[in-house]
Amino acid sequence: MILGYARNSDGGSALELFRSLLGTKENPNGVTFLALLTACSHSGLVDEGLGILHSMERSTA
Repeated sequence: MILGYARNSDGGSALELFRSLLGTKENPNGVTFLALLTACSHSGLVDEGLGILHSMERSTA
């Protein structure tokens, strides 16, 4: 679903869906993060994309 929003340049909806995912017991995987970064890129949400990228770096360190 997040990738669908990304392909339609609807980064806001992708971010909203991602945030709701974080509120569940499900953990995002690499594909989820890639789709989210794509959504940010296609929507011009540079700061949000950088924040997500940095959160990925913190979780693997």
